[in-house]
Formats: sequence, C-alpha cells, structure tokens
Amino acid sequence: MLKISLLLVLTSESINGRSVNTDDKAQGIPPSFPLITFGNITSNRNSAQYYFGTIYKGNFFQAIQFCNYHRMELLSIESAEENNFLFTNLVKFIGTGLYSFWTSGTILPENHWVWLSTGKPIVHATWTATPNNKTKDCLEVTFAKTSKALAWADTDCNAERHFICETAKKHGQGNTS
Repeated sequence: MLKISLLLVLTSESINGRSVNTDDKAQGIPPSFPLITFGNITSNRNSAQYYFGTIYKGNFFQAIQFCNYHRMELLSIESAEENNFLFTNLVKFIGTGLYSFWTSGTILPENHWVWLSTGKPIVHATWTATPNNKTKDCLEVTFAKTSKALAWADTDCNAERHFICETAKKHGQGNTS
C-alpha cells in the first residue's frame, strides 16, 4: 500500500506543499543511454547485481527513470552488510575521488524515511548528520576512499548526483536481514 501511495504522490503536482512537476524532473535523461558497467558486480550474499553510474548524473527522478528503463531499481541499502559490500566494491572499481550517489531513500510523502524501490521503512541507517532539512527529501550516499564507510545525507531531490541501480533482489529471495 505504501509503495502505491508513494507512486501516486510522486506523480502529483504537489509534494509536502511544494509544487513539483515530476515530468519535468525526468526530462533530459537519454532514453537509450548505454548501460556501462565494470562487469556486473554481484554480491555473493544474495546474487543481486549493481550498476554503479559514474558517467551520467541526474536528479532523483531521472535516476529512478534510468534504473527502471534498464529493468533495475534505484538502490535500497537494507543492511550493514550491504552497505559494507557497496563501499568495498566502490573502492575496488572507482578507486579514488569523491562521488555522491542517489539511493531510493526518500521522506516523501509522509515525513518518514522509506526506500521508494521497496516501500519499506529505512531501518539500517548510517546518517552522517541527523536529517532535518525540510527541503532535502531524498537520500544520497557519498563515497570517498579515505573514509571507512559510505556517508549518508539528506539532499534536495533536484540536485544532480551519480546513482546506483540494482536488480530487484531481496524480494522473496531469502534475505534474512
């Protein structure tokens, strides 16, 4: 039910009292942008495949559209183990630099942080700072090789970020976390 509600709110013209035209938010994304991977990175834990988008940047809505076009979902980090797996693979495949990536985390529409891709509440969270800015409704994770983990932060959904897509994993595939 929550997933359906979120979908309806994201396609409406008002989110949390602010006027939003989600059709405009997704404009400009190339419909056939090539899916470039560093080999499909596969987790041994749940056989999920991840796409680390380090070439194209887009806002939150464009990232969702890109992932969906490629039959994937915007990332949902549902355990500390998955968070660590992602960081380890980013170190391996990206190396150095500072990259911010969209996840499917959002506070839209009900002032509770949820994973838009799954509709589940965000239980595992490693926020860098308490998310409290009323104009920052989407969750990004930032990678820096010099840090020990991904840094989580609330961000304006209109900001342009890289993004991570994943295959629909955990749903009925034996996830125990």
